[in-house]
Amino acid sequence: MIHGGSDSNDNEIIAESHVEESPQSNAVPLAVVGIGASAGGLEALQDFFDNVQPSEMFAYIVVQHLSPDYKSLMPELLSRHTSLPVSHIEDGVKLESGEVYILPPKKNVSVFQGKLFLTPQEPSLNLPIDMFFASLAEEYGERAVGVVLSGTGSDGTRGVRAIKEHGGMVMVQDEGSASFDGMPKSAIATGVVDYILPPEKMPDELFRVAQGHLRQNGNATRITASSGILSKILSLVKTKTGMDFSYYKENTIVRRIERRMTICQCETPSEYLEYLNDNTAEIQILHREFLIGVTRFFRDSEAFEAIKDKILPEIFNSRNPGDPIRVWVAGCSTGEEAYSIAILLNEYCISNSIRPDIKIFATDIDRSALEVAAQGIYPLSIAVDASMERLGRYFFKKGEGYQIQPQVRKQVIFAHHNIIKDPPFQRTDLITCRNLLIYLQPVLQKKILANFQFSLNDNGFLFLGTSESVGDSASSLAPLSNRWKIYRYNGGHRPSPALSFNREAPTLGNMSSYAEPIGTPRQDEGEALMTQIMESCMPPTILVDHERSIQHIFGEIDDFLQLKAGRPQMDILKMARDSISIPLGSALQKAVKTGKEVRFPGVGYKAGGVNKVVDIVVRVFTKGYSQPRYSVTFASSRDDNINYESVDIDESVRSRINDLEQELQFTKENLQATIEELETSNEELQATNEELLASNEELQSTNEELQSVNEELITVNSEYQSKIRELTELNEDMDSLMAATDVGIVFLDREMVIRRYTEAATRVFRIIESDVGRPIGDLSHAVEIPSLIEDLRSCLSQEEIIEREIRDAEGNFYVLKIIPHESREARTRGVLLALMDITRPKQAEEALRREHNLFLRVMDHTPVATTMVDGSGKLSFANIVARELLGIKEDEVGNLSFNDEKFMITDLQGNPVDDDELPFMQIKRRKECVVDFRHRIVRNGENLLLSVTGCPVFDSEDMVDGAVFKIEAVNEDGE
Repeated sequence: MIHGGSDSNDNEIIAESHVEESPQSNAVPLAVVGIGASAGGLEALQDFFDNVQPSEMFAYIVVQHLSPDYKSLMPELLSRHTSLPVSHIEDGVKLESGEVYILPPKKNVSVFQGKLFLTPQEPSLNLPIDMFFASLAEEYGERAVGVVLSGTGSDGTRGVRAIKEHGGMVMVQDEGSASFDGMPKSAIATGVVDYILPPEKMPDELFRVAQGHLRQNGNATRITASSGILSKILSLVKTKTGMDFSYYKENTIVRRIERRMTICQCETPSEYLEYLNDNTAEIQILHREFLIGVTRFFRDSEAFEAIKDKILPEIFNSRNPGDPIRVWVAGCSTGEEAYSIAILLNEYCISNSIRPDIKIFATDIDRSALEVAAQGIYPLSIAVDASMERLGRYFFKKGEGYQIQPQVRKQVIFAHHNIIKDPPFQRTDLITCRNLLIYLQPVLQKKILANFQFSLNDNGFLFLGTSESVGDSASSLAPLSNRWKIYRYNGGHRPSPALSFNREAPTLGNMSSYAEPIGTPRQDEGEALMTQIMESCMPPTILVDHERSIQHIFGEIDDFLQLKAGRPQMDILKMARDSISIPLGSALQKAVKTGKEVRFPGVGYKAGGVNKVVDIVVRVFTKGYSQPRYSVTFASSRDDNINYESVDIDESVRSRINDLEQELQFTKENLQATIEELETSNEELQATNEELLASNEELQSTNEELQSVNEELITVNSEYQSKIRELTELNEDMDSLMAATDVGIVFLDREMVIRRYTEAATRVFRIIESDVGRPIGDLSHAVEIPSLIEDLRSCLSQEEIIEREIRDAEGNFYVLKIIPHESREARTRGVLLALMDITRPKQAEEALRREHNLFLRVMDHTPVATTMVDGSGKLSFANIVARELLGIKEDEVGNLSFNDEKFMITDLQGNPVDDDELPFMQIKRRKECVVDFRHRIVRNGENLLLSVTGCPVFDSEDMVDGAVFKIEAVNEDGE
């Protein structure tokens, strides 16, 4: 039987509307994946996102337990494991598909209308995963996916129930791969988990289910009652489990079948039916899907307050002294609502100083749910629903959860019971059946309500779910609270049970904890014959137990017992006629005391106006019984015709009464003394109990805070370990890099103390491993650097880079750079000495310089006038012949340009020549040689005609970087 479902079918309608939205839009993901993790969750998250495919189908929200004082590095760490954008959640941000959102520290998150909203953490017990999963379920319904990864505690347990209630999907990390299995184990214990997988396999399963969902939406074939497939599926479930869901609402059943079709990748109902025939395990899963029960302690707390304030006073005030309080919780699921009612009843009894007998009969059709209820162990997250005071009084801590106190557990009787087929219970004061009827068809609702009326006492109460009503039964069930659906049974005509039952209706009195109701055993024919013979042949006899309660009657006993008006009493002394009650009581008392047969002869009584005499014989039977049984036989006296005036037993009676009065007085005195002692002890115990409760609450609160801090520390530690691994790898990479570049580096702090160094630096500074921590000025070096300490101080004070070229005794050259070493806070932490060996470049430079000088000397003594012009047009070289020809001095070379005014350049006719027409500019423009270009110059007042031939000099980029010229003096006749 579906038990404890959603408060309204509106959630299913919302879910349908969400599914119809296009999954192709960037702004509307096909599904929203909420991921809850705590201690050990970083590694699980990395494994998860390592396997996430880039897709526009999902949006991911990661919720972790974080210390409020800790700066989370999660976005930075996760971004290395996925190509999806990863960022901290900002208040009011719109959910986008294909993105990963991380909860920031000191915040809780919820989702509403497609946006994420941040709120401050709860000051006491903070359960961010439960809070987010609940809002995710309400917002996205069937599109919600809850993932629970490694962590301690039970955060997420209530959340996965909410997601399943709204038709979503739940994935949990398997306990074997979880560093801390508290959260996964608690979620799995709910029985609503769809997948139990290691994190690395979850993304592929998500993608597979999403693809199946898209295919199913595009498939026009739907499950309908008319197709016959629905009946075949339900028939299979009934055959394998014995449960018939034919009278349940079609929409509810169909939606849950289609959900399983999506998970099993079945595109058509026929394909799913074939899958069921081949996989019996899937039938069991589908059966559990129909039976998903969503309940919690004090669900709709205002409704329970109404029960406590208005209903319980009427129930207690209307009962007869000694009558038990009887409650039936139908569809109890895992027992939270039954225990909630029990707690309310106990609170009322304590506040009114009464101690009635309380019997709560909690029934359900789901045996696995009943097993959880019978154990009475619940996750720590129930602290959200039950106050700390109630947790301290009615629960005790057991492992990673709370267990109900034994005195409350004894008041609740859990039993497997089919509300549709099995008979109802009788004489109940209150029936609660919340959110069960909404899943049943109207005809079945009507029959069940008739059974409830049969079960209720006059003026009894019925408590339904907020989306349920009594329908046609409104004339006999008057509403006391329309909002919370609390009704009073008016009494009067009591309908017979609406269903045909095959056994006697059970009562609360004959039920044992977690057992099916036991009816009267069927007698076989031999046993019936034996009973008839005994009743015919033996005198009237009554079998009673050790409490004098009648167990069986043989023969006619109307002369001795009578059934009095009022509630039936099975005590033989209360049913005995007045004339024999005293001797009967004395006989029984003596038999109980001595354990032997007792005979009281000649007891007088009247029957039909005639005085008669009977012998009362009490026999004791102990063999085969844990408690003795007694037979009371009324044997006829030897001669009933003797004219007895009356058998005088007054003396015996008076003696017995005397003994009883003395015993009673003694008992009263002892009782009074005991009561006084108990009252004193009770007051002391009450005070001690209150102190213990207060201490327990404080310890509980402290323990939860410590556990929360521990989880946060584990999370922070995981992130730091990951960061340390990265830093270690980076450090190794830097060491390898510095070793490969053969650059000597020495790190100094602000006191010039060596912090670390590279191997290459030891060739100059002669540092050994033990020198770390010593000032660098204390060491001798392979090269003299007199200004080293001054340069270091200058670098620190002025924060400027200082560069020196130094040479050691072996002739090696180095460039020493002194660089200020700054932190991220722009504060100088010390100095870095960088040594680069430039011996080879220096040697190459020296060789090049020698070759250059040799070349210049050769050119200088060449008999042909030769000049060189650089890229800017400056005269960079002129040999001796050229200097004489041009009339310039050696020190003027380098200061004159190719078109200097000193040369007074003209053409052959004596006209000025434009610069662009001169040989150098032609070479630069055309990038080719110029041959025999003639122009005139003035040398020391003499007009000379020159013939100039020049070729370009190119740089590495094939651009003209200068030119070389050969100059000759030409006679006026051209020679």
